[in-house]
Amino acid sequence: MEDFKKLSSEVFRHIGRRKRLLPRHIDNVQVALDRRFSSFLLNLEMDLQIEYEKALDEEESLCRQKVRVDWHNFGDRNTKYFHNKAVCKRSFNKISALKVKDSWCFNDETLKKEAIIYFSSLFSLDGQAYVLFPLQGYFSKLDQYFIDSLAMDVYDMEICNALSSIGLKAPGTDGLHIRINEI
Repeated sequence: MEDFKKLSSEVFRHIGRRKRLLPRHIDNVQVALDRRFSSFLLNLEMDLQIEYEKALDEEESLCRQKVRVDWHNFGDRNTKYFHNKAVCKRSFNKISALKVKDSWCFNDETLKKEAIIYFSSLFSLDGQAYVLFPLQGYFSKLDQYFIDSLAMDVYDMEICNALSSIGLKAPGTDGLHIRINEI
């Protein structure tokens, strides 16, 4: 646990404190912007918003790492704990009630039937004329240079740039983010 406190304070620079302070700073900048417009304040607000998003991403990454360390340390000896975590997540992802015709419905069969009706109507063409390309004419056509560039070779530097632009939003199969794997 000491390692996480050290990681939190040195590497992630006290995520909890940053999460509490940054919204206050953003609010103060917005109040100042309401009084008088300034490009400096506008840029500062954007920088603070970006920093706040990074703090949230770092907190999420740290939490995921803590869970993985717990799993590694406890392993199969604490299966009840991890089973409860999985069951809780599963129940959170389940739809247990829907509002049908101004009243709440909890019956599983009715929920299934209503879901089928909703998605069938959502993805059907009932009452609509079939159009092959409904967006035709809304976008400009690609010139031959761009079409040819789709067949060009991809270089390692392009791959590195694309991977580094992913950020902390897409964990790998091991549950860790790409940036964590690079370290």
